[in-house]
Amino acid sequence: LIYVGDVHTVPYSATSAVYRFYNNRDKAFFYTSSEDEKDYVLFNSHFDRPNADEWPYVYQGATFEAAHSYLSSTTLAPVFRFYNYETGHHFFTVAEAEADMIKGKIASGEWPFNYEGTRFSVYSGDPTPDFQGDEIAVHRFYSDTLNRHFFTADAEEVNLMKLTGVWDYEGIAFW
Repeated sequence: LIYVGDVHTVPYSATSAVYRFYNNRDKAFFYTSSEDEKDYVLFNSHFDRPNADEWPYVYQGATFEAAHSYLSSTTLAPVFRFYNYETGHHFFTVAEAEADMIKGKIASGEWPFNYEGTRFSVYSGDPTPDFQGDEIAVHRFYSDTLNRHFFTADAEEVNLMKLTGVWDYEGIAFW
């Protein structure tokens, strides 16, 4: 089964939405919390643009938000973003050790990535483990065959991705 994600309406109450795009040429997902970056990708991906084939992104809305409350939480963590200049895909991680390993591979010339810094913050663990606040678990998947990652906070998407046989469930990535 092929599953490429659903379109999700961004709630009006969202204060820090993380927007998701699907690259239908390369079967890759791109995430940004920047309104300007979202608008730039939308503008360049529009079907009537002369370079639309170079920007084959389909806007999918948002299934989660960046951290914006519980700011005193010890679990507040930045999301590191890397760009693979050979494939044109991005990689995201909150694991500092994983980010450091990739930076080392970049420095040694082993991996074709540029480090783009941190783009937004999330919680590495449940910031309110004793009660249910506004936080929601964001799940991470990896596809060996596509060499891609996928993130979602939508429970239905989690179940659909598990059924594909293409995406391996890696667990909760962050909150």
